Amino acid sequence: MLDHVRTHDEYLSFILPRIKKLFLEKPGQVLSYLDAALKAYVLNLDKGIEILQGCYSKDFGRPADFDPGDMFRSLVLMVSLKITSVTEWADKLTKSDVLAVLCGFEPGKTPSMSAFYDFWNRLWREDKRLSTVKHNYGDVF
Repeated sequence: MLDHVRTHDEYLSFILPRIKKLFLEKPGQVLSYLDAALKAYVLNLDKGIEILQGCYSKDFGRPADFDPGDMFRSLVLMVSLKITSVTEWADKLTKSDVLAVLCGFEPGKTPSMSAFYDFWNRLWREDKRLSTVKHNYGDVF
């Protein structure tokens, strides 16, 4: 169940004070992710909010633990940082407050590997009946 997807302005209001605080505590770590920070800063997902909301029920089910915009932004940053393993990415988010904040997550409250796979399945929206059909192409070739 999903009530709201965070707008870009809401995302910026979330990260800016946290990144400033982290910069005072861990300037080297913040600077090491400067390219990722700039990408996250300009990645405006507002035009995709309707699509992201359509992946969740409005009326029933357990409330989503993570904002789908943040999940999507996180996957974009994962690819941007050339990380190809969701397991590695989920682990990296638990260890880096800077990366967690850049994605839109509170440090210490980041998605697990299975949360990313669940999000991916929601986004993919494949008709499950198609994946169970057995094809026999022997007669065609």
